[in-house]
Amino acid sequence: YIFDGHPVCELEVHEIPKGRVKDASDSYRAVLAEMNCKLISENKQFSKLRIDYVIRMPRAVTQEEVHKALCERVPPDVRGEVDWEIE
Repeated sequence: YIFDGHPVCELEVHEIPKGRVKDASDSYRAVLAEMNCKLISENKQFSKLRIDYVIRMPRAVTQEEVHKALCERVPPDVRGEVDWEIE
C-alpha cells in the first residue's frame, strides 16, 4: 500500500540541444525538486544528448502535473522531448 501511493517513474529527456546537457540537467532537476519529486538516479548521456531519470513522485502530484511543469518551467533553450515509463 505504501509503495502504490508513491509510483516510481522513469523519465527520459532526449533531443536536448547540442552542448546543453548539463544545463538541461540542472533545469530539469530544479523543476523536479520544486514538485517534491525524489530523485533516485540520474544518467546523463552527452553523446546521445539525453538524460534518464528515475524519480518517485509524491502522492498528491500526478504525472500530468509534473509533465506540464517540466514543459512550462524548463527554459526553451535547454528543453528536450520528455518520455515517461511508470511502474
